[in-house]
Amino acid sequence: MEEKTDIDLYNSFLKGNNEAFDEIINRHRKKLIFFINKYVHIFI
Repeated sequence: MEEKTDIDLYNSFLKGNNEAFDEIINRHRKKLIFFINKYVHIFI
């Protein structure tokens, strides 16, 4: 089974597949946490 790209998952999410969004979050969890922490600390 071929692994879906982030774009495929995003398009699937836009069509109502919430599991696709979960997969995107799981793939990029560390980068997202870093980004959010950096963004939040700018405004504290």
